[in-house]
Amino acid sequence: MHRLEADGLLVSERQVADGRARRVYRATEAGWQALAEDRAALKEPAREVLGDDAL
Repeated sequence: MHRLEADGLLVSERQVADGRARRVYRATEAGWQALAEDRAALKEPAREVLGDDAL
């Protein structure tokens, strides 16, 4: 998560819930774009392994 944040793909903020500090992450626009690109790149190999019906 830290690397993704350093790369600008995520942002985080510290929140307190039920007396506990937690770090909450959210994808940036660049993060959503990278996710879309990675999903597209994995479609063909997944189709080859799992078959057309699995996707």
